[in-house]
Amino acid sequence: MPAEKRLHGARGPLLHAAARIAAFALGAAGLAWLLWPAASAHLAERIGSSARVSTPDQPTFSANAATDGGGLMTASERAAALALWQERAARAKAALEGYRKATMYPFSSRPAAENADQLYPNRPVTEDRPLNNGSDEADPSIRILTSQSRVFVASGEDVVFTIAARDRDGNRLPLEVTTARAMGLANAANASPQSVAMRFNDQGQAGDAEANDGTQSSVLLPAQTALAAFDGTIRVELAFRAGERTGQHIFDVVYSPQPPAVWAGPFKESLEAGSLVLRVPIEVRQAGRYIINARVDDASGHAFALATFNDELETSTKEVALTVFGKLIRDAKPSFPLTVRDVDGYLLREQGHPDRALMPRLAGVVRTTASYSLNSFSDAEWQGDERTRYLTEYGKDLDDAQRQLTALNAGR
Repeated sequence: MPAEKRLHGARGPLLHAAARIAAFALGAAGLAWLLWPAASAHLAERIGSSARVSTPDQPTFSANAATDGGGLMTASERAAALALWQERAARAKAALEGYRKATMYPFSSRPAAENADQLYPNRPVTEDRPLNNGSDEADPSIRILTSQSRVFVASGEDVVFTIAARDRDGNRLPLEVTTARAMGLANAANASPQSVAMRFNDQGQAGDAEANDGTQSSVLLPAQTALAAFDGTIRVELAFRAGERTGQHIFDVVYSPQPPAVWAGPFKESLEAGSLVLRVPIEVRQAGRYIINARVDDASGHAFALATFNDELETSTKEVALTVFGKLIRDAKPSFPLTVRDVDGYLLREQGHPDRALMPRLAGVVRTTASYSLNSFSDAEWQGDERTRYLTEYGKDLDDAQRQLTALNAGR
């Protein structure tokens, strides 16, 4: 599968929570005003232009306002106006409340349920698809099962690939990899990419978990090959025979040969402003915007939060802070102690491919916190300038609709 499709889910961290929430807010507000039937829009224009009285800020309707023809508003027109503004008020209230709930927690500390595709970054990527003979012709009678241990690969890390075949009833078919090669895909930074031959086996060695189980495996450690200095997408192409049929398959990984920053010490924790703050020192070798993600589980092993650092860093050794927001803890009520695990980080590249330079990943548990009572954490919602502006504007929409309703009801 091409890297662009395979990596779609892995690009989640690049879609900053602020952008997602803003998109929700604008979408809600847009629907509130753009989905009116043409007749309702015409009625609103008619009433708004000729049937209103002035107030210090917003126009409202008068009970005795004239229609376009110079007469009083009819009962049917008043009923239509009431229906219109009741609907607008309901939509404005929904937009306001929806945005408020979506932004109770800061962008850097979000519930795990919002980030399901980011919770287990070290699990293998698996696929089950019909055999492809290399000409985009699928044979549904043979299923090809593949896996790769990771997609993003930092310097010093390896990737294990597996492939197996099953018939339509799930029975194992003999499979032999006839040729396999890893090659760097050319880009601006790598005009003449290298390639290396690979060997798959079913002998319980060199990446193969179990001998003679019908699964062919191979391991690629780019740093120990001619691809050691390659920066970008490495494509593994292989040809195989499954039963009596031949097929082809592609694996893609994104490799960073030089880490832009490295971890420089253990995690520490503290209670600050009613939130749990995790700090870790890093040695920044290349300045720029860094995104660091840490998964946080409760004592029973259930993921409940994703803590993210997203900011510019200069070259130096400094601590970065990952926050588990107080109200998120109060609302989720996790059992303590918490475990912090599977931390990854990268330098975000504004242009070109790949779009990131990887730090070495910290797989597994990196910190087990102390046990705290829920009352140790603040129950206050997050506040920020952007949130305040949106809440104010949504509040104005709701207030305007309610004023119009008040005026219409007073004129009955």
